[in-house]
Amino acid sequence: MVKSLKMNPHHAVPTLKDGDFILKESRCMGTYLADKYDKDGCKLYPKDICTRAKVDEGLYFDATGFYSSFGATVVCGSSQQEEMAL
Repeated sequence: MVKSLKMNPHHAVPTLKDGDFILKESRCMGTYLADKYDKDGCKLYPKDICTRAKVDEGLYFDATGFYSSFGATVVCGSSQQEEMAL
């Protein structure tokens, strides 16, 4: 089996390997790297919990609000969307 497939059973990219630590989701990778390599108070991923929550809200918007509407409209089509609404 290809080495990358052993690391990520989803058979997808991206995959992050940092020593023995492996992540398979891009948003988690971004926040992990921002925290791990934070130098002198970098503001890419804020430490303040309220500010960080707003950043997370933006990071995860597509997973909750966008894709459900997009999938219902584009993937299912408008007739199936109307049926699902009933």
